[in-house]
Amino acid sequence: MIKFESLCRALRDLGIFLLGVAAIAMTVHYLFIRTDFQTEMQKITEKHFLDGMKSSLAQEGKR
Repeated sequence: MIKFESLCRALRDLGIFLLGVAAIAMTVHYLFIRTDFQTEMQKITEKHFLDGMKSSLAQEGKR
């Protein structure tokens, strides 16, 4: 019975340790690796808007 309890404690401790490692990995991924899609889409939209304004001004200059 004592070996079984020791085994359960060891497995519990291992599980808690693995949860901590997973939490750290998710935090690092969220803060440093993941691309912020909203900011990226905003930059693309602004670039297209500026390109359109430049071509519009170029056409107005030709007139």
